[in-house]
Amino acid sequence: MPYYYNSCPCAIEATPQNFTCGIDVVWHGGRGIIGDNWQFTVAYVYGMSNLISDSPSKPWRSTQDQVACSIVLDFKQHNRFYADCVAFFGCNVRTLTWDACNDGTTWGSINETIYFDIFTTGAVASVDGNVIGDAGLSDVFDDHELKNKYMRLTAGTDNGKTYKILDNVGNNLVLDITAATNIAVADTYIIFQNHTSKYVSAVAAGYRYHRFTIPVTEQTAEGYYQLGTLVLGKSIKLPHRWGPGYTNDNVYDITVVRTPHGGMYPIKGADFKQLFELQWPFSDDTRKDLKHLCNFLQGKNICLIPDHTDEDDCYLVKLIGDLKQSGGMYDHFDLSITLEEVL
Repeated sequence: MPYYYNSCPCAIEATPQNFTCGIDVVWHGGRGIIGDNWQFTVAYVYGMSNLISDSPSKPWRSTQDQVACSIVLDFKQHNRFYADCVAFFGCNVRTLTWDACNDGTTWGSINETIYFDIFTTGAVASVDGNVIGDAGLSDVFDDHELKNKYMRLTAGTDNGKTYKILDNVGNNLVLDITAATNIAVADTYIIFQNHTSKYVSAVAAGYRYHRFTIPVTEQTAEGYYQLGTLVLGKSIKLPHRWGPGYTNDNVYDITVVRTPHGGMYPIKGADFKQLFELQWPFSDDTRKDLKHLCNFLQGKNICLIPDHTDEDDCYLVKLIGDLKQSGGMYDHFDLSITLEEVL
């Protein structure tokens, strides 16, 4: 590569220089003066497949909403993908369909509908500016629980339109509009969130093509479709529940700095995440399942569903730390792992 400036320090001649990623490079070139033409040569081949992917950060977005839209994944002829579970994170749509086939045209092998709904019986009782009242909300949700979730009208002038929820307090929803002039008392609505999962028990074979379709009737709060992260693959149900040592820590990553005058300034790092400390009481069966699962993960992303009966309660996590094993009794062991959210 051409060298134009003298602001890049390099190890001379055959002296290896170590990069922060752990790769040694050797510079074969001149002495670094203006006009020199030199190049870096990697001392050994370091395959990209050995690098562990970072947390997903670039959401997929369409240019607009209210249009038919499908995403087709092709796993190639000899890499047919076995999948019985799918999870989505960071979506702003209410529903998707999941389908599969082996020829790319004859769809219908899976044909599952995926809903993000968490509340389907809402009815507007009052309207005041951008605040919507519903007498039964406080019986279902705690204050601030619905922040950044979505409300979709299912009747009235705005039927089919989606609003983002800025906050909820008591029986009231605060929407991301100036005034809800088109929403009337007795209009019905649903509330949906931005993640969910779907388990399909009838999948008996692997398929080459998987298709995810957004219905044409979707009208979003942002004006475009967003699919942040897709997790598609085999699901594993361990034979035993988590033990008494299970904890779910909330990691806020906030450091408070005290000033000489006694004030305190919060400095926020990463976004809020959850940390799962999972422990299983001694069981030889659990050890077999969990050990092979951890061997497979090796730092990659996995979808964690703490309660498989409620697939809206799911998290995209990474295994951090080690699988810890301690003696229980006879040839059985206590096991513990730590999983952290990556979104």
